[in-house]
Amino acid sequence: MRKLDRAPAIRPANWVQVAQSAVPDAAAFQQKAQAFEALPLTDPTRRAGFTAYAPEVLPKRNGRPFFNPLWGQYKEPIAKISHDQCAYCECSLNSKRVQQVEHFKPKSLFPLSAYDWDNYLLACGGCNGPKSDKWPQNGDYLRPDDPAFDPSQHLTFDANGDVVGMTPTASQTIADFELKRKLLNDDRKLFINAIQEQLDLIVEFHALSAQRGEVLARELLHRVNDPRKTPYSTALTQFVAVSISTRLPGVPLRT
Repeated sequence: MRKLDRAPAIRPANWVQVAQSAVPDAAAFQQKAQAFEALPLTDPTRRAGFTAYAPEVLPKRNGRPFFNPLWGQYKEPIAKISHDQCAYCECSLNSKRVQQVEHFKPKSLFPLSAYDWDNYLLACGGCNGPKSDKWPQNGDYLRPDDPAFDPSQHLTFDANGDVVGMTPTASQTIADFELKRKLLNDDRKLFINAIQEQLDLIVEFHALSAQRGEVLARELLHRVNDPRKTPYSTALTQFVAVSISTRLPGVPLRT
């Protein structure tokens, strides 16, 4: 998980009208949603979800209330936030078919955020599926588009691709998004192994020419820190920075 900037996801000019069209009566929806969100998160009624609480203010499909998923029509601008990668695990999502628009605050518990443009992030099924409608009863999850978010203060990765939470919020996020799932760890490990081979060559270059070795080390760190060029950039950047400090002490780590 890396820090994200929402600026590239420009909200459509007609989004207010789009959001209002998603429900039969926007004013009635707003009133019911406000009353629902006034309930404590621990309240069983709140945990049962908004569709059970106020089915009359939602559209029906096959006789059952649902949130009209109009956000799915806007994957392209939302995908720009995370460079067509999952906002949580950073895996590449190079097809709209596999891209999912994820509600950071789940609509079942926070209906007022169901059509809040700033509540949307791109996610993969591996993260969005396990998270689903979960939300901690106390606190929240790591939010990658929070301006104050700093991955280095919450997450550490090892050479096997595993991730460890350094804070309670990080540990809860890892658990509920299943960021330790085996296939994800294996993918991160593959990229780390490939980077390790490049580092081995850089160490050899450094032995022959310290100046050239330092240049190559900084170029590698810069490259893996760019999410447009590689997935899992947070894990790779952390791994490269630690390896350079260990194997090439004294090399500046500025990218």
